[in-house]
Amino acid sequence: MKAATGPRDRPGEARLLVIDAAGGALRDARFADLAALLDPGDLLVVNDAATLPASFPGRLRGEPVELRLAAWLDADRFEAVLFGAGDWRTRTEDRPAPPLAAAGDSIELPGFRFGIEEREGARLCRGRFDLAGDALVRALLAAGRPVQYAHLRAPLAPWDVQTLWAGRPWSMELPSASFPFTFELLAAL
Repeated sequence: MKAATGPRDRPGEARLLVIDAAGGALRDARFADLAALLDPGDLLVVNDAATLPASFPGRLRGEPVELRLAAWLDADRFEAVLFGAGDWRTRTEDRPAPPLAAAGDSIELPGFRFGIEEREGARLCRGRFDLAGDALVRALLAAGRPVQYAHLRAPLAPWDVQTLWAGRPWSMELPSASFPFTFELLAAL
């Protein structure tokens, strides 16, 4: 199987695995076929989370790092993963470890900072930004990039990681199960 190298030009063409409820038989379909596969009364649940640009270049004690948000824990507290020098063009497993950091250290980001409160292992940490509320969301949107990986051929744009009904920005990566929906499919549903 070959990995995707960029956003799908025709999301409705995404593959969909269909499991027969009666006998368990498997078959391939296209996501655009979803409306024909549902019966009246079926419930369809979708993820309406907008995707934050959750990857930030920064510096920890003067050394380059990437702060990659993993979870929004509460109003102003986040869980994040730290990477050493490099960017998305380098496979995640090949990225160097970040400088060793401890509670009380800060990561300098473009226009704001992230204070580390807890550290687990070489990469996982929890902490807070020095901004809150709307100011924080504006800073995240201005300074961040979408999280992406080395198998892609070009940088992702913010619209490459949003669904049709993206609402409040709290997802750190593309809610992939909702991404293949198109306006045509919504009309058919």
